[in-house]
Amino acid sequence: MFSQIVDFLPEKTELMVLVKPSEDVDEELKRLTVREIKVQPKKAGVYVPISLDELLKIKFSISKAGKLSRDLERCKFSTPVLPNEQLKSLNQTYQEISRLFEKNRLAPGGKVYDNIYFKDKDDCWKLLEILRDRIYQPFEDEFEKQQRIINEKDDVYVRPLVESENLFFLELEQKDKRIDVLQSQNKNLQEQSQEFKTKYEKSKLFAYQQKLDEFKNRLKSDYPETSGTDSWQEWIYKNNWLFGIQYGSSIAHPQVGFRSILDYLFPTPDGFIDILEIKKPSHDVIKEDKSHPGAFKWSSEVNEAIGQVVNYLHEIELHQLEIAKKLKQELSLELSAIKPRAFILIGRSDDWNEKHKEAFRRLNHSLHGIEILTYTDLLQRGENLMKVYAD
Repeated sequence: MFSQIVDFLPEKTELMVLVKPSEDVDEELKRLTVREIKVQPKKAGVYVPISLDELLKIKFSISKAGKLSRDLERCKFSTPVLPNEQLKSLNQTYQEISRLFEKNRLAPGGKVYDNIYFKDKDDCWKLLEILRDRIYQPFEDEFEKQQRIINEKDDVYVRPLVESENLFFLELEQKDKRIDVLQSQNKNLQEQSQEFKTKYEKSKLFAYQQKLDEFKNRLKSDYPETSGTDSWQEWIYKNNWLFGIQYGSSIAHPQVGFRSILDYLFPTPDGFIDILEIKKPSHDVIKEDKSHPGAFKWSSEVNEAIGQVVNYLHEIELHQLEIAKKLKQELSLELSAIKPRAFILIGRSDDWNEKHKEAFRRLNHSLHGIEILTYTDLLQRGENLMKVYAD
């Protein structure tokens, strides 16, 4: 393999990383970005400064298969948005900055040559690929010569040969070359597989899968309903994504001017609110009505929860204007409290047969503006979401 390592950028050089911040990025981080600089080409986004803490080199190389590579060597970097971290490569630096600012991306980072700028001699910030091509230019002829030599050797294998002895040895050489190529490809595939695994483990998809596994484990234990930081109420609040994309960020324990205190308010995309009452998964949901064979009725725990929710809905009807006003004043949310829907999370339905499921659906249908949801249903929603995102 033919290679050449040369200086790319000196120590203390400042670079700019292009990012497109998500809406929920911390304001302190936003203040550390740069918005107005002279860049070419200009792209939408803001810029995060980074600094080289040592000399950065680049390696140009040609593999045995004739493939040209232009790879930046490892180097120490620092950035004000990660004041306590020493970053060990430009790619790692870009990924960590992307993870901070671009939270809506499954896989942070991207091509450093297409998203990181250096300051050229004309005081204009330009993409790193321009500098890479500029530095490679003096070596271009020599590398092209090496590639021609490799290609000419490849041609030898397909030329007709008269002497069988020469043909035999050339075939052996060709097999050896194919083995080298396959080994190189296998190594590249292994590296790509490891890179994908690393990105997956750092992605939101992996984080959601961990939370889903945590949810399954919690269902095997007896956690409190509302008291303590490990209660079901606290856990559900932190993992409201399980309910799907039809809601915005939930509002926990809102003091909105009426006597009862709800577990949650859920803002809907069309500017209204739903409410959620959380009970333990160990409670019964439905029971057979012994006075009417084949019929079912709500359990006492569900009946109690329905009574509480009816009071909540009544309070909201009475104070809907006060609620909307307070949500706007304290949380800057434009929401209407007209005719909210209520959900009660309670019990499990893992062992239900078709008769139980049909009875549950009929009982749910008989309620007006209230729906009973089991923890089994919620787990199924989460698993369905994971399948959609994974696809």
